[in-house]
Amino acid sequence: MGANVHRHRMKPVGLPAILVGRGGGVVAKVLVFLLLAAAVYFGVMLIPPYVENFKFDSALDAVARHSVIEKNDNVLLAMIQKEATTLGIQVLGDDISIQRDAEKSSISIRTRYRRVVVLKPFGATLSLDFSNDAQQKL
Repeated sequence: MGANVHRHRMKPVGLPAILVGRGGGVVAKVLVFLLLAAAVYFGVMLIPPYVENFKFDSALDAVARHSVIEKNDNVLLAMIQKEATTLGIQVLGDDISIQRDAEKSSISIRTRYRRVVVLKPFGATLSLDFSNDAQQKL
């Protein structure tokens, strides 16, 4: 009448033996926890410089729009450096390019800078290079 059904526990395919042997569930959970902790750590360390760069890019767009009124490039340069300082970004004068094109009646503002992130407590450093570009018709 009834068929004999043999039930047995299947091992996950493709996992190392240490993960599926005795205590493998604990080892797998610890590894997953460590991976998640590493992702959170790197997120906390690396996301803020990218957020600051996004804000700086928005500020450059605002300066480019203001260039319609302000014709003095030195004033625009000072505005850019002030915005960078407010965000904790070190941008030197050589890292900022302001070019006006009389034929196209436009302005192009380009910046580049390097942000060094110290990975505490390891003491390792990571250099992030950023470049921004803002265009505006005059």
